Amino acid sequence: DYGPWTDLYAVGCIAHQLATGRLAFQADSVFALAWAHTLGPRPTLPPGLPLPEGFDRWVARLVAVDPAERFPLAADAAWALAELAGDEGNEGPPTLHALDPAGFQSTTVRFDRPSVDQSGATARIETLDQGPDDADLPPMPPTWQRARPTANPRRLRGVGLGLFGLRAIPLVGRRQARELLWQALRDVRATRRPRLLVLHGPAGTGKSTLSRWLAERGSELGSSTSLRAEHGPVPQGSDGLEAGLARRFRTAGLKGEEVGQRLATLRELEALPPWASQGLARLLDGAESMDAGPVTARVAAELAADRPLVVVLEDLHWGPGALDALPRLLEQDAPILVVATVRDDQLATHPHAAAALDALLRRDRASRLEVHALPPAEQLELVRELLGFDTGLAARLAERTQGNPLFARQVVDGWVRRGLLVVGDEGFQVTPGARIELPPDFQQAWEARLDERFAGEPPEALTSLEVAAALGTDIDLGEWAQACLEAGVGADALGAVALGAVAEALLAERLALPTERGWAFAHGMLREALVLRSRRRGTWAAWNRAAATMLGDDIADAEGLERLGRYRVESGDAEG
Repeated sequence: DYGPWTDLYAVGCIAHQLATGRLAFQADSVFALAWAHTLGPRPTLPPGLPLPEGFDRWVARLVAVDPAERFPLAADAAWALAELAGDEGNEGPPTLHALDPAGFQSTTVRFDRPSVDQSGATARIETLDQGPDDADLPPMPPTWQRARPTANPRRLRGVGLGLFGLRAIPLVGRRQARELLWQALRDVRATRRPRLLVLHGPAGTGKSTLSRWLAERGSELGSSTSLRAEHGPVPQGSDGLEAGLARRFRTAGLKGEEVGQRLATLRELEALPPWASQGLARLLDGAESMDAGPVTARVAAELAADRPLVVVLEDLHWGPGALDALPRLLEQDAPILVVATVRDDQLATHPHAAAALDALLRRDRASRLEVHALPPAEQLELVRELLGFDTGLAARLAERTQGNPLFARQVVDGWVRRGLLVVGDEGFQVTPGARIELPPDFQQAWEARLDERFAGEPPEALTSLEVAAALGTDIDLGEWAQACLEAGVGADALGAVALGAVAEALLAERLALPTERGWAFAHGMLREALVLRSRRRGTWAAWNRAAATMLGDDIADAEGLERLGRYRVESGDAEG
């Protein structure tokens, strides 16, 4: 089992060595060392060291054998360490100050609680006194902003191309939106009552980035934990609250009794009533269809017992199950903040989802926040954060992408992949003589990237990806091959197109991520582009019919039946 407590175990070992000058565990062989870590006595600090009272107990908690006995989050450990000094300073988590290299001769590391800068806090939902905190938990600061700006090291000119695909889109600006989100979390913590906040706007403006930022920032400060669910245009196994719970509890791939055994080891679920524990095991097993609402709501309330829970529901317009579960979730007597993202264009084409969302937003503790395109100055800042462009190229890109962070990222990714950037006097610029074309929108940017990558390949290469898009987001290589055969794509044992080579091409371009059984689309909008391409070509129904044939009729488990029904609906054969 791994998580923050795993890293904190290492922190405990390092703290012991810094305090004593000796390794926390010592042995003559690797096997003996492994035994010492897992079964041996815990290291103790010798008396007489110039350390705060309680430091030995703090280290002992970090290196406890049972992960459940360690600090749940790094912020909890940092707060407990700061408390040892008896500092009654300002609210906020402690900060580890940077050490001067010469200081490595010393074993002293200084922590303190910085004052909190509230400049820029331009929006409020409600200003309430903070509710009582558990003594072991750090208090929630009044603002998400750091007291001192994070040191911004000088950008090295001409570096970063090789790692560009690994970087997340930076969050630039959005100060008012972030303040609203933070105040909503403070309100939930103070009142211990649920709240719903819906982020809506055009595709690609950063709604998901904002929601994930809140979940991450809350965890960094020890103010909340999170549960995240994704949704796509064609529902599949990795979508919904059930999949989000499976990721949180790490039950993916487990079946039957294995799920129950796994859940029984989790201390955060110890207080669940038997009906909820049994229901959660059945829900995550997926062997039977059931109403997930009651179980999901009760589990969420339990996860919020110690500190608020941020429930992130991405692309809620594609999640009917999550929409149905939301009323129960919002009726729990627990500090739960639901942050949902929706695309305005999709609400217009999903009237049921739009009506359900309107009903939810009529509740007392529900509100919406429109996420517009970034202003020109902030879009220019975002472009410069993506890579160190020279002034002229950065301005051109910022103007063309019109405040859409995802669009800017896709364009730059295409330039990097095609080798169109070289180092100039002020930063990256276009290779002399190279011609760059800016696509009209980011949807076409995805399609152009696929067309360019598979140019010169047999047409079955892209067609096989349309079949994969029909299967879902997570692609099983065996199912994909069989579905392609059923669809007549490279029917001669796929001689015209090697699916393995297609998958390897996607992985090399970072358009896909490797999984245990195959691969997964790296971004939902890439799959959406393939779905739209297939619909335009009039092949979408055929690919779903092939997927249904691949599954066959001899299916007993609930997940398989749900998939079969989905394929038949998309193929127009629902009555068949």
